[in-house]
Amino acid sequence: MMQGRASRVALATGVILFCTPALAFAEVMDKEPAPSEFWIWAVYAGALGLLAWAFLPRVVASVGGGITLVVGGVYLLGTLSEILDPIVGPAIAAEAGAGYAQQFWGALVAFVVLQTVGILVWWRRSPNKRVNLTRSK
Repeated sequence: MMQGRASRVALATGVILFCTPALAFAEVMDKEPAPSEFWIWAVYAGALGLLAWAFLPRVVASVGGGITLVVGGVYLLGTLSEILDPIVGPAIAAEAGAGYAQQFWGALVAFVVLQTVGILVWWRRSPNKRVNLTRSK
């Protein structure tokens, strides 16, 4: 007798919890990185990539620079996907304001510029360039 009543109470509780998810309130920004966090990731991975591309020997530079490019890129692209998400993005904007996205775009640009400068230095000092962009007379 007790077992039947307990199972009915458990079933009713489960149905009530299943049917009322709109009552739950969850903040978005406690799950998102702070602007200082993605700035640190962008500048650190970008600067390490720049140093690796520019100053390490050719083969080591391509490995070290590539690792910083992939690791920093994956982290920043993960945050970018959340900012551009049609459901999470507006919730981030509502909670953190427009400055959050602006800070992220600034960090992303800094990362891309640092990596690009490093790759250009690496490419310019490589002895066998595939494409010659300068005209020789």
